[in-house]
Amino acid sequence: MVADFAICMTPQLPSRPPVTPPTPSQPLSPSPLPPVKVQPRHHRLRWTFLSIAVLIVLVLGTGDWLAYRAISVINTRKLDNSNAKLSFLQQLTHIVTSGDEQLQGEADDRINMLLLGIGGPGHDGPYLTDTMIVVSYKPSLNQVSMLSIPRDLVVNIPGYDYRKINNVLSFGRDQKYPGGGEALTIKVVSDLLDIPIQYYGLIDFKGFQEIIDRVGGIDVTVDTAFTDYSFPDNNYGYQTIRFAKGPQHLDGTTALNFARSRHGNNGEGSDFARAARQQKIIEALKDKLLSFGTLSNPKKISDILGALGTHSQTNMEVWEMIRLAKLTGDVSRDRIINKVFEDSSTGFLKSATGTGGAYILVPRDGTYQDMKFLAQNIFLVHRAEVEAPHVAVVNATTFANLAQTMGKSISGFGLDVLKTASVKDATVGQTLILEANPGRFPAAVSF
Repeated sequence: MVADFAICMTPQLPSRPPVTPPTPSQPLSPSPLPPVKVQPRHHRLRWTFLSIAVLIVLVLGTGDWLAYRAISVINTRKLDNSNAKLSFLQQLTHIVTSGDEQLQGEADDRINMLLLGIGGPGHDGPYLTDTMIVVSYKPSLNQVSMLSIPRDLVVNIPGYDYRKINNVLSFGRDQKYPGGGEALTIKVVSDLLDIPIQYYGLIDFKGFQEIIDRVGGIDVTVDTAFTDYSFPDNNYGYQTIRFAKGPQHLDGTTALNFARSRHGNNGEGSDFARAARQQKIIEALKDKLLSFGTLSNPKKISDILGALGTHSQTNMEVWEMIRLAKLTGDVSRDRIINKVFEDSSTGFLKSATGTGGAYILVPRDGTYQDMKFLAQNIFLVHRAEVEAPHVAVVNATTFANLAQTMGKSISGFGLDVLKTASVKDATVGQTLILEANPGRFPAAVSF
């Protein structure tokens, strides 16, 4: 039962009067100019058309060359039994014939992509996923969401029973799962959250580092200063890294350290804090990749594509990347929703001890239902959060503590539960939602 609502009103700004350019008090006297020989009109037209033609040739030539470069280096593979890399001719044909063809999921108003980060060759556990983020784009709202899945979450992996989710990619490679470890990872995450995953993108530490260096570094704001005295030094030892609070310009190495740190102080030593930092980096990198300084520089684009090379893999074709960039290019940071599955008092997860004393994360309520609901309705949940309703939950059933359980679940989605209570001998025959201010909070009511 909705008991109260917090209302935030935005005052309407007064309209500005039209601005009239000032009129000079005296007319300006033209300065005497030397006589100019005027070319005949047909000569001027000929040079104009020639200049335009040269410009068109240069633009098309550059575009064709970049498309050729992208097809040549991007590791696009099929998600089928063959796991084969798409040929140059296949991708080129699709670029030419795609036209206004839509992306997978676009017709359903939601495109989902799974981003995976791994150590890669030369690291311990090279194919254990260090980062796992579901990125979704909703065309009708022109909004993007990022939902991070912690590496220690226990899930059902086909053929392995319940294990940590960061093992899925490696298991899929070992058992030669149809479509590879990437296909198995997509299946597990899709089953976990009960949403379709149309695309994936995988990159290792070296590729991540090189891309950030190629774009000239990224700008992020560090919310909390922290020091990590136990950061791996890639020589089976440890080093100390520090980050000060405030705006920072990060090169590839520093950005990678910022994304990977797991033992920082000041509350930054958890996987959940790390997941939030990783989302910051992705936002900053997206801004830099789609900036004019990058898009107008063919050499920089070529260097970025070269940095991908053998360090990345995806099932997204070049034409699909181009279309996705066009769709999401004007999504500002304030239209990006950031969520992390975590183990706070209102979070959906709790820590536990697995086989051999291993640290694991499991659903707080014993099911994955709240996680599924958030993944499926993340854009609606965000709108309900913005509306900021105050909610009371009343248990009119015979089940004990149901109001407290439901209240904690609602709080986990970011809504403010003011009160939970129980009543006896209630005459309510079905669940009711009672609005104190009907029609004022449609997203909260829908939620």
